[in-house]
Amino acid sequence: MSDIHIAVLGAGVVGLTTALELQTQFRNARITILAEKFKEDTTSFVAAGLFRPSPSFSGPNEAITRKWIHNSYYHWDNIRSSVEASLAGVTELSGYMFTSLSASIVRNPYLEGLLPLYRAATKEELNLLDEYSKKL
Repeated sequence: MSDIHIAVLGAGVVGLTTALELQTQFRNARITILAEKFKEDTTSFVAAGLFRPSPSFSGPNEAITRKWIHNSYYHWDNIRSSVEASLAGVTELSGYMFTSLSASIVRNPYLEGLLPLYRAATKEELNLLDEYSKKL
């Protein structure tokens, strides 16, 4: 019996994944998951594989913040491109973020230059969206 006792807070995707990883690393440890709710009642029942750090995310300084985001993205991308991706629930989806206030609200300087494709929509693309929304 091990003297290692570890508590993991949360039973969502991150909490359960953390617990499994800890159990893999510390096979004889006692892992306890502490959560107010389990299964469908958790806030992240299907939130696996989403990589979108907020522009307001901040570490001790900008260099460390960028390093954390860079390392996290490449860790996620390695899982996404592995044979275990579907088992891990990780896939790549393209998406858009819109605002009617200011482009700076949806701009994320941490993702610029990191993601394979991250750019502002062109006027032509926005016009297509406007045409589509008129049909709804």
